[in-house]
Parts: sequence; structure tokens; C-alpha cells
Amino acid sequence: TDITANELLQIVNNLRAGSQVFTVSAQDAVYTADFSNPDAPKQLGVEACGTREMRLHVVRKAGQSEAQSTASPGTHARRHKEKVNRSLSTNWIHAQLFKATSMDDENALARFERESRNSVFSIGSQNSEFSDSASESDDEFERMFVRQEQLGPQSKRGQAPQDQMSVLGHNIHAQTCFRFLAENEEKLCGEWAVFYHAYSLAALIYEVHAAIAASLFGFRSDLSSLPRLLVHEFARFPDAASLIDRFKNEYSKGKMDHEEEYRQVAISAMCSLVALGPEACTPVVFLAGYGEKDLSFLGVLENLLESCHVPKRKVNKLATEIVDLSERHGLDVSQFGGKPCASGKAGHLLQIFIRRDLVDMLAYAAKPYGALDKDRHPISEWLNGDTNTNFGQARIVAHPLWFLQASCVQMHVVSADPGFHHNRVSFQEELTRLLGSILGEPQLREQSANGIFGGKVPDWFTCMKIGEGESEIDVT
Repeated sequence: TDITANELLQIVNNLRAGSQVFTVSAQDAVYTADFSNPDAPKQLGVEACGTREMRLHVVRKAGQSEAQSTASPGTHARRHKEKVNRSLSTNWIHAQLFKATSMDDENALARFERESRNSVFSIGSQNSEFSDSASESDDEFERMFVRQEQLGPQSKRGQAPQDQMSVLGHNIHAQTCFRFLAENEEKLCGEWAVFYHAYSLAALIYEVHAAIAASLFGFRSDLSSLPRLLVHEFARFPDAASLIDRFKNEYSKGKMDHEEEYRQVAISAMCSLVALGPEACTPVVFLAGYGEKDLSFLGVLENLLESCHVPKRKVNKLATEIVDLSERHGLDVSQFGGKPCASGKAGHLLQIFIRRDLVDMLAYAAKPYGALDKDRHPISEWLNGDTNTNFGQARIVAHPLWFLQASCVQMHVVSADPGFHHNRVSFQEELTRLLGSILGEPQLREQSANGIFGGKVPDWFTCMKIGEGESEIDVT
């Protein structure tokens, strides 16, 4: 059965107050909601049905597509529901709660209610009496999936010319990397939109993020780096809408996307392997590297370690050991007081797949320097169509609550330097062990996790199974 935004807000407000079992007035009846077990919330006391499992599903209202007449519910819908059940039913409402309670903005709940009206929140049930809504949801997802697969890989839609691949020239390693990324697009285009984030100077920070997340939360650091780690930095900017609002009202009059608060939560991205711009061409920035030099990168590394409650007396020594380890594996650490990479090609490309129902929550179409590009807003519509995406930037709110879950965001990284690219998995293993030697003591592990959250790790987060929803692409 469907519930309204107002009814959903009753649930949010009770959870916000710390209640786990409470009543909800809905559809001229009173129900008891039991969230004492976050993995299996229940609806109780319904006269006609007794006790049944409660699940939250977001069903976007969409227009008819040509695939509707031929597609039927099947494997794709079931797999999608498994991802949603892992991330949405046990985490989505808590993430909204985190958004509402962490922001000083009194309009947070009002915005949440406004956003909620754009979706249908369905409480699923094993009871066949309530199966019609779930069946319609399956049908709609299956049609969407088939339509997206028919459109094909995002970088080739809209008859996008592939001439930019010539930039890779006779660089066999770079060609291999881009072929791997293109194959990923083809495999995942049904359910996932893709973004490309190029970076170079910040690579070591991203790698340390990934290793800490692997040690504390089971993140698959062998597959990718992690652009952001400190959850508490997202308290005021939990989603793209909040970042757009702040940019319009404040940052647009200042340093724009170079504002420190903006940089803490957002990353720039292109939407095609053959992007021409503006400002960035994906193959070019992969080979040449992309990043700003107006930061003290060694200071950022040391501050990160301190935020994770590494004892201050050990921070400098640990930072030096991390830089030395990076040098041995061929990572360019010239901005950290170490050596450049052997090839002189310090670029990296992070391929970010975001589940289509989460795209507008985490990303927005952007002009250079971060202003909203209204012609391509909302970005999900631009990416879901048969559109040439080779010209246009995006900004992504790289929120760890979502980026740590493979059922929500999947990432893969390639590096322009062949040595580090081939050494990366072993580098991550050694880096994780090195950090584990400091963070391995149980009390310090708990302090480190609390430091990442800016306070005690919420009970609902510890219930999440980060390792579930494995990547659908093997490491190259």
C-alpha cells in the first residue's frame, strides 16, 4: 500500500525523537511501526493482516516508453529490489533522518516533504493482497531497464563521435584502460548512470580514504579509491539540492566551487569517456592529470589521520611511512614531499556508477566553476535519454554513506602510470595493513570510526552490510 509524504514524516519524526516502536496514523487507521530491528522493520496491529514486514521502495513516476509493450517483470527487477532492500529499506530513511537532524537549516524537513511528493513510497508485503503495487513497480523498473539497455553505453548515445579516443595514440596501456571502462559501461548501462572524475595530485588522499574505509567498514578498496571519507563534513550538504541552494545564495558571489566547504563534499565530473568539454577532455586529463595546487597536500593527509584519531605522536611518522610506501609502488607523491611517478603521467580516472534512482540526489548538471546548468537539469533526464553526453560537466556530492555501498554506487579506477596501475591492488593491501597496525586496537578503531562521523557512529550504520551488493565488475 502507498503512504503519503505526511505519513512518512510521522515515521521520520518518531525516529528523530529516538523512538523505535510507535504508532502511525494512515488511511483512516492506526498502525504500529516497529524499527527495533533495522534489518527487518515491521508493521503491527493491522486487523486484517496481523504482522507483516515493512519495506520502503522509491518508485519514480515516469512516462510511457516503447519498451512497455514488450518488457515484463524478471531478473532485472528482482536484482534491483535486492539492492534497494539492502540500501533503501535499512538506510534510506535513516539517511533522510541524518539529513534532517544534522543540518541547522530549519527547512530541511520541509524540503524532504517536498521531495517526497515526487515519489511514491510503497510498503511492500509478503501478503498477496498487497502485491499489485509491487507488481506495477516491477513492471515499471523492467521497462526502464530494457529501455536503457536498448540505448546502450552512455558514452556512445546520441551518435556521440568517438574521435577523442585518438588522443590515446599509441599508448597501449591507456587504450587498455579505456577499453575496460567502456566494457563496464556496456555491462551496467541498464541500471546505472556513469560519471568520470579525473584527478592527480589528490591521489594519495583518495587511496588513504579507501584503505581506512576498508579497515573500518569493509570497503572494496581493491576496486577503487574513495574521494571523500569524513561523514561529518556532509552535515550541511547531504545532497545535491542543498549544495545547489548554498551555491546560488552564497558561493556564486565568492570563490564558487573553490570554496573550502564546497570542496569538502563535492567533486567535478564529466559524463562521457569521449567528453570534449567544457574545460576538460576525458582522455586528455587522464594522461596529463587534473587538479589544483592551491592546497598543502601533506597537511591534508596529516589532518585526515588526526580526524581518524591516530595518536598525534604517531601522525608525522605514519604520514612519512605512507609516502614511502606510495613511492615504492609508483604513485606520484611529489606534492607530499616524495618522488613523482616514473612515467611522468600522474593522472587517474575514477569511473563512478550511480544507481539511476539516486542520481538526482547525489549529482547535478553544472557549468564550469559549479553553477547549475539549467538546460540539463535535472541531470537524470539528460542521462536517461538518447543524448550525446560528450559536452557538459557535473558535480557529485560524494557522500560516504552512499559511496561505501556497492548497491548504491559502484566505482572503478584506472591510472595513467602503468607501474602504479598494475601495483595498485598490492599497494592497497599493504596500505591497509600499515593503517591497521595503528587502527587495529579495538578502542582506537571505535574512536577512528567515531571521528569519521564527528561523534558516535549511529547504530543503524553499524547494522549496514557494506560488503553486500558486491561490484558487478571484477577488478582489472
